[in-house]
Amino acid sequence: MSMNKLPRGLWPVMLNAFHEDGSIDWRGVDALTDWYIERGSAGLFACCGSSEMFHLDDDERLEVTRRVVQRAGGRVPVVATGTFGGPVDGQADFVRRMAGTGVDAVVVIVCLLAGRDESEEVLKRNMERLLELTDPVPLGLYECPTPYHRLISPGLFGHFGSTDRFLYHKDTACNIDILRRKIDAVRSTRLGVYNAHFETGLEGLRHGAAGISPVAANVFPELFSWLCAEYDGQPETAEEVQRMMTALAPVVNNKYLVTCKRYLQRVGLPITTRCRSTDARLTAFDEGLIDGLATSIERFSGALGIRHGVTA
Repeated sequence: MSMNKLPRGLWPVMLNAFHEDGSIDWRGVDALTDWYIERGSAGLFACCGSSEMFHLDDDERLEVTRRVVQRAGGRVPVVATGTFGGPVDGQADFVRRMAGTGVDAVVVIVCLLAGRDESEEVLKRNMERLLELTDPVPLGLYECPTPYHRLISPGLFGHFGSTDRFLYHKDTACNIDILRRKIDAVRSTRLGVYNAHFETGLEGLRHGAAGISPVAANVFPELFSWLCAEYDGQPETAEEVQRMMTALAPVVNNKYLVTCKRYLQRVGLPITTRCRSTDARLTAFDEGLIDGLATSIERFSGALGIRHGVTA
């Protein structure tokens, strides 16, 4: 955990794998970890919204993260969420426990450090208390939309960057102007901005974002990895890749977690579609959408000469 900066590129927000009875499927967790890495991910965000972190208990949060760190085996760095509400002192205790799993940074959910009606000054004060209690653990920031969506102003964001404790930020402003201001605010710091809004992924990279951290990386990480690596050298093709991914967004977002897991089943990953946070079921229409999604990704990946998501 002595890394100066996290690597630039794609940081998927990892899915979790469950058996049909809802228990954690460790073989599936391993398969997911390998799949993300083999398709060009620069790092992994374990224990996040997409891994259904609010539907895990504390021991499961730690066990899943530890498993991902062990499976990654140093191939890529791993970050994971370490704050889940309650008094700041209690959140700090769990941050230290999460740090013990071997992650490269422990991610702080900003909306859990101040209430919906509390000022940004309250957020700043509580964050400074958390920094004090967790020193010297490297941290990250996550503008998680649950339990409510709180954005960090560019000014406060710059202040957090200046503390030299933050390495990763999953930005969910979904606004390119705000994103640019945040990137500018931390250019001289260790804090990397990873854009969750993949519709503005290319624009963010061109302005200096450290990378992309989108939900759609649970379906076509190879395209995001290509974009992060080639956006500058192949600008016209990068525009085409961005348009393609944006066009596929509605399919990914439809019954989001279940759609992703079903797609991954179809390309060979040994996981179920079981989720804890949703009981959505796929219809014949949904399956048709996934058929089209798979065909589009296969064709486009082939045209780019990059590895498609099929697992042998």
